[in-house]
Amino acid sequence: MNDSTHSLRQRLHVLDGLLLAFEHRHELVDLMSECASTDMALRRITARFGVTEPAARVLLDMQFRRLMPHEVDKLRQEAAQLRATLAP
Repeated sequence: MNDSTHSLRQRLHVLDGLLLAFEHRHELVDLMSECASTDMALRRITARFGVTEPAARVLLDMQFRRLMPHEVDKLRQEAAQLRATLAP
């Protein structure tokens, strides 16, 4: 796999994590509010949602505006484009 493909796959993984956050936004907020530290939140997010630590960090750093419907539509479009680009 070349560097470009690797970067695209990493971006797609992050997008999938952001879309997952939208689908489970209430649970994610509850989970984060119950954590005493960032490390604890990272561990709980990776365990609960099955994402990598870098994706969990994106979720922790995410601005709530990313959960607005028009922003989610943009994320879905980008993810679909990346999937089409990466398809064999």
